Amino acid sequence: MHDVADDARRAHKRAIEDNETIYGESIEVVGQIQDLQLTIDDESIALSVAAGNVEQWSSSIADVRAALDEVTAQLLGTVGTEVPLLLLPVRLETRFEYGAEGDKPQALRIRIFPDDIHVDSHETELSIDEHVWGRTFVAMYQRAASDAERLGAWRILSGRFGARRAAWIASTELKKQGRIVRPEASPSLRAES
Repeated sequence: MHDVADDARRAHKRAIEDNETIYGESIEVVGQIQDLQLTIDDESIALSVAAGNVEQWSSSIADVRAALDEVTAQLLGTVGTEVPLLLLPVRLETRFEYGAEGDKPQALRIRIFPDDIHVDSHETELSIDEHVWGRTFVAMYQRAASDAERLGAWRILSGRFGARRAAWIASTELKKQGRIVRPEASPSLRAES
């Protein structure tokens, strides 16, 4: 009988300890739930603000599109359909103009230059003028003692014929002499025997 009473006391003590452990863990879980609820509330507020921003931006985008459509209609609406319309390429250069303080730009200056019209043609044969300039380039290139001098020779040739055609002229003339032109990141051409 003594053992049964001791066993009952021990079981009761264990049940109390287990109950205290469970109670402590439940308080901890309740604290975590409250922390998560606060995080959910904060995220809900942030989501509401973001949704408001999206609505505002969407209306702003719609306003900009409407203004763009109106301006386009004004520009192109004055051109009769009996006259063909040709848009040529342009190159834009932009610069900020700073005020007296010099820290914030006051205006954006835009310069518009006519650009080359793309023509996809390539004449493999060199003209007499291109041969003469090509041989002159090769002579200057071979005599050059520095990258600066080689770059100067290249600038003369590309200034005369444009970069693409000048590259073709240079490679053609260098190939005639048994040299191979390798394109590199450097603006100067390099030839190898």
